[in-house]
Amino acid sequence: MKDIVTEKDVIAQNDESQIINVIDEFDYSTQQEDYNKHFIAWRKDKENPYAYNFVHDKKETVFIEGQGFVDTCAADAEWSVLEKILSVIGIAMLSLTLIEDVLDKVIVSLLDIMGVDIHCSFSSSVIYGGRAEVVVMLILVTVAKYAVPLYIVHSKFKMPERVRCPRSLNDPAELIATLAVTLMGSVILGVFDEYIEETRDIFTFFKGYDADVSVWGQNEFVIYTIFDILIVSIISEVLFRGEMLAVLRQFGDAYAVIVTAILTGLLTQNFSLMLGSTVIAAVSAVGTLRSGTIATAVLARVVYKVYQLVLTMIETGDFEDTARVRTIYLAIMFGVGFITFVIVFINKQRRERTIFASYNAHVSLNKKLTGTVKVLPMMAAIAVCLLAALLRVLF
Repeated sequence: MKDIVTEKDVIAQNDESQIINVIDEFDYSTQQEDYNKHFIAWRKDKENPYAYNFVHDKKETVFIEGQGFVDTCAADAEWSVLEKILSVIGIAMLSLTLIEDVLDKVIVSLLDIMGVDIHCSFSSSVIYGGRAEVVVMLILVTVAKYAVPLYIVHSKFKMPERVRCPRSLNDPAELIATLAVTLMGSVILGVFDEYIEETRDIFTFFKGYDADVSVWGQNEFVIYTIFDILIVSIISEVLFRGEMLAVLRQFGDAYAVIVTAILTGLLTQNFSLMLGSTVIAAVSAVGTLRSGTIATAVLARVVYKVYQLVLTMIETGDFEDTARVRTIYLAIMFGVGFITFVIVFINKQRRERTIFASYNAHVSLNKKLTGTVKVLPMMAAIAVCLLAALLRVLF
């Protein structure tokens, strides 16, 4: 029987087409149902200043004194919410740089005055002194520099745990593919010696502390290495690929990946490290979205750090032909990553998968990125990171 469309149906369809509901415009099919349920509930909270939940009937206008009846604009609402979020993130980033660049040196200087065997220079990021003192200080400063911004963003955004730290693995193949790409990216970036500068500083410190004892025979080195590879990977990824990525997804996955990756790179405060750190962060973010779990980002960070450590050991080791050993290591690691990725790509039709969730953007990606650097706290955080990187080059 042929369907009959009544005049009432046409009116209802026309009315529906006049409604703008940004929550319904977002594609939630890329994540699991439990994640989507909590994410949507968080966004629908009208009392939440950080939730982009604009709903508007195009036929309605609002009276504003001095302007008369005007249409409310989805673009204005989108930018208004995004600006509030970026302000919080900017403040969090400033707190991280303050702890890393100033507070740690102040504390070390005070401890030095008090007779503790630990020293530093305000013109350098290196802390030196007793092994135990240095390791304890490094661990405390590192925990503080991530814990404080993590507390700031979490206390403000109040993202549900299932959203800020998703743990349901949608597709194991995506996790494996991310690790493979991370390994290949690490090798490509590893051709620049400066890219492993920070890892080399720590390794060299312990290696030169006691020539008769291997670094692996020094408990402090082992403790710091485990802390750096596991704990730092977890807390840093929870901050960037957890809290920040989750709240910025409202404005598009591409935007969230780009911003969190660039911030990760900037916070290295080292021009030699920025590109590599940004690339690895972007791979981790995409892998998190595609696999559905933040464990992907954490494991990618662990793979990268282990790769760095082994490369550092080779370059500072007592090999007869260091260049040859290094080349073989790079070739093997790249080969493992490449072969693994090809196998996953062949067995999984990844080309059919949507990389990012689609949504109806009322502000273009270019305008959002341009506007991001103009938000005062973000501008200040970016300026501090670039200035610190410049000072590192000059001094």
